[in-house]
Amino acid sequence: MAVIQIDVDGVLRNFIESFDKNVRVDFEDRVDEIILPFDSWSIHDSYPMFSGNAGLHKYMYDEKPFEIFGRAGQLPHDPVGNLNRMINLLGHKHRFQIVSQSKGKGKAASMYWLGRHGCTISNVHLVEDQADKIFGEHEVPDIIIEDSGFVVKEFLREVVDNGWVTPYGTMAYLVKPESTPLLENTGHDIPKQKHFKVVNSFKEAVDDILEVFKDDIEVEAYEKISVLEAPTEVDKLIKESNE
Repeated sequence: MAVIQIDVDGVLRNFIESFDKNVRVDFEDRVDEIILPFDSWSIHDSYPMFSGNAGLHKYMYDEKPFEIFGRAGQLPHDPVGNLNRMINLLGHKHRFQIVSQSKGKGKAASMYWLGRHGCTISNVHLVEDQADKIFGEHEVPDIIIEDSGFVVKEFLREVVDNGWVTPYGTMAYLVKPESTPLLENTGHDIPKQKHFKVVNSFKEAVDDILEVFKDDIEVEAYEKISVLEAPTEVDKLIKESNE
């Protein structure tokens, strides 16, 4: 049994667009100061009206949490739908948990967002520090799906350097969506190794995990699920094996 851990922002949720939209309304006289595109981990550099992280966090987590996080959209390729698909296919043999960073009222906004978008995971942990994503009050994961290069590096350093390598192959997926007018697809200094993959979307990570665990897929659940997009190779293999 594997414990598979999923982040929210930058993996499932696109809070960047709702954040930018709100800033442009609330600071319309300072819009020309915004510097785009930007790395999602250095927002304060691109929105100088907040004068650093303290002002930024007050705005995001205390003043506008539901406008920014609760009403945000999903990232492309229906990540929540694909998450539910993976859970339906593998949940009888593997455990899933959401571990994401949030603060203040942002935690309630995130729980609202997950429910609003139909996420079926009940095991949700919202932590205030990135480091707590690795070893917090939740199960230590075997596989993580993250958008934070820092979390991926720390996770791999802790588990691989200490000789704890799961038999599942890839242990960390770093989601790096294609560049948009707002968000820059920045590189992360993570050494290439067999336990790590960069993917352009959460769906790519799901398809890879389903391929790794194809022998564990619940056939009855598979037959009930409508494939959200064009069938993947693993979808085709499962269908052929059942014919």
